[in-house]
Amino acid sequence: MYYLYANNMQGIKHGKPTDVLAILSAQEACASEACSWCASRRLQLNDVNTELLWFGSAANLHKLPINGGTIRVGQSVMTPVTVVRDLGVMIDAELSMREHVSG
Repeated sequence: MYYLYANNMQGIKHGKPTDVLAILSAQEACASEACSWCASRRLQLNDVNTELLWFGSAANLHKLPINGGTIRVGQSVMTPVTVVRDLGVMIDAELSMREHVSG
């Protein structure tokens, strides 16, 4: 099972390995709605600081497409990263906490 995490918006989608394109599409739609909601209230989503992280088992992560897919958030195109910082905690793709403990 895959989980796709978009930092800054705190959006999470999950599914099977065959659902990768649907997960990306749903996350992009969510990002678009968040941007529209912000704009309607004269706010701006900080798309530059938004990060995208796939997480799951090592075996499933190796089944992802080579680039892991991208989504558009505002004017930026997000490509997946392997580690994100959320509330001061370093979260890696396998949820091992290696980056957080070693840092």
